[in-house]
Formats: sequence, C-alpha cells, structure tokens
Amino acid sequence: MAIISLALLLTLYLANFNITIEGNIFFSDDYLLKSSKTREVDDIDKLIEHILDVYTAAGFPFCEIRPIVQEYSGQENRVILNVSEGQRIVIHDHLFTTNGKSDPRTIKRFTRSKKDTHFSSNEITRIKSSLIHTKIFSHVSDDIVLHNDEYYVHWTLDEQPTDFINAFGTVSEEDYIFSVSLYSINLLGSLRTLEFLYEYDKLLTLKFVEPIIVAPVSIQGNLALWSYDTMQLFELNGKVSAPIHKVLTVSILSGIERVSYTIPGTSTNTRLSNVFGGALSLFIDQRLFQTEHTISLDYLSRENARWREIYDGQLKLFHFDIRPHFRYAQTDSFEFFDLYRLGGAHSLRGYFDDHFLVQNAAWINLEYKRLFRFPVFDIGYIE
Repeated sequence: MAIISLALLLTLYLANFNITIEGNIFFSDDYLLKSSKTREVDDIDKLIEHILDVYTAAGFPFCEIRPIVQEYSGQENRVILNVSEGQRIVIHDHLFTTNGKSDPRTIKRFTRSKKDTHFSSNEITRIKSSLIHTKIFSHVSDDIVLHNDEYYVHWTLDEQPTDFINAFGTVSEEDYIFSVSLYSINLLGSLRTLEFLYEYDKLLTLKFVEPIIVAPVSIQGNLALWSYDTMQLFELNGKVSAPIHKVLTVSILSGIERVSYTIPGTSTNTRLSNVFGGALSLFIDQRLFQTEHTISLDYLSRENARWREIYDGQLKLFHFDIRPHFRYAQTDSFEFFDLYRLGGAHSLRGYFDDHFLVQNAAWINLEYKRLFRFPVFDIGYIE
C-alpha cells in the first residue's frame, strides 16, 4: 500500500549528509525526525520505513516517499525526503471471503473489525495476526477496495483442513487396545474448537473452546477421566484467556481434581482438591518465520501441595519445524497421577503411549517439512 523509491540509496555512499523532509502536512518535521539517528545510508532506509509506518498507522495507506540526493563539492551533502501523503481514508467496512466453510459473519465478530473508522496499518496487522493464530487459515491477504466512493478492506482467506477423525486398535491374546478421536478447530465453520478422545478402559477427554461470544477473550472448558487398574482421576476445569498485547496472551485456570484409589478387599480412598493456575503465551508471525511459546503454572491444593511448570514452544523457520518442551513437578509426596506420561505421537515418537512416567522432562521435536514425506527427530531428557 506504500511505495519506497530506494534506487539511489541502494548504491549511494555519502560520507557526510543531512536530511530534510518536504511535502509533509499532517505531521511536522520534528515529529517525523524525533527518533532519527541517521549516520549511514542504511539508516536512511530505516527512517523511510519508520515514516511510512507512522503515516499508514494514521490512515494514509497511499503515502509515498521519494528520496532526492543533492551533492555539494566540499560541503555536507543533503538528502531530501519528498513526502506525498496521499488521501487519509476512512474504511467503511471489512469484507471477508473464504474458500472454506467459515461463516464471514462469525469471522467479523471474532476479529472485532469496526465500520467507518480511519484506516490503520496497526489494526490490519492485529486482524491478520488473530486470524493466523487460529491455525484455521493457511494464508491471509488484504486489499483496499473503492466502491461507490467508499473504501473497504477486502480480506481473502485460504482455509486448511480443520476436522479430523482418527481410530486405532490392536488385538493380542493378553491385551486389547482401541482408541478414537474427533478433532475440529473450526466446528461447523464457527471458529470454535472441539476435541474428543476415547481410549478403551483408560481415558476419556473432552475439550471445548469458545472464542466468539466475549471476543477477544476466549473461554475453554476441559473434562478428563483417567482409569489405571484400581486408580481413577477425574479433572474438570475452565480457562479464560485474554490478549494483553498484540503478541501476548494471559490465561487464568481454575478447576477441581478428584482421585480415587481402590485396594481390593478394602474401601476406596477418595480425595477432592482444587487446582489454580495461569499461563502466558507469546505469538509472533513474520514473513520469514512464525513462533509461539506458552509457559504455564498450576497449583494443586491438598495435604502435600503440588506445583507444576509446563513450557511448550514452536518455531517455524523455512522448512524447519522446531518444538521444544519442558515439564516439571514438585511435591513432598508424589502420587501416580502427579507424574507426566510421555511417549507416542504427541511427545516422544518411537515409543508407545505412556511409555515413560516421569517427574521432570525436557525434549525437542524437530521436523524438516520439505516433501510430502519428511524426516523427524526427537531428543529428550527425563528424570
């Protein structure tokens, strides 16, 4: 939306120079140059980018800057930044077009796009980042459209597969294993998430995320029932997440945990405890890379209180997908369900599910996704 003419600056070397700005009306020279530290030609490029950012954030998407160099023999050279501000426009509305099942009205509510407001590149960046963060859309592009003397931002969204059904089973003389999972991060095109997992005689989990009703705040509900021989764990909790910065999200968690231990021939020992926690997430999406990191803490209130720390990260750089993880648990008396269960497709691949029961662990999943079939490499430390 903005043009930079840098042909001269890419090849020019200036030993000494000063900078002046011409053509600017909306912003003063002092305001545009107040953070300028131009000692080299590369600094001029950065200054031009800064000025364009200031103008596009203030509603001038068609602003252009053309540098003019005046050389003086034996004197300080002069660089003139000729600013063509263009029109300060008002965006009448945001229009969303998708090649999938997502409802444009739901997308509009989710992004909180406003009508009849001045154009802002910061607002465009915020909307784009929120859409990419859903992991529903593989590509998001925007364009300014003039229709009936009114400006619109037209968003084009490319959806990727978001609904999955997996079933797995094995049969042997001594054991029978069966599991089925339903997973959707765009349930019926509503941008809501629903996860269901059932493992025969072992596990039942249900997760639902509501990101629309009180957007930008999202509400998540989790239910899990674990069974291991004579032991059972029931978990029910809710998590509320809200952005505090364009790249930061904070979450608060609260719920209950019910544990039952049955000793054959005796009574069942049952304990009900409260759990509290919080998390901080960082998400950055740039042209060359995408990275996401989440640090979580939770506290289980019981006679031997338990602290847990969880870190999950991801860095997508070129064709590499790097995912570091960390798990830590601390209590004066560990119980079976305090331990982390590692192994399988979602942690350390090459091992069966729950192959490791550990107090502390750190591992990295590394993938090189250049072809349809790609190599994977997992390395970790467990304690």
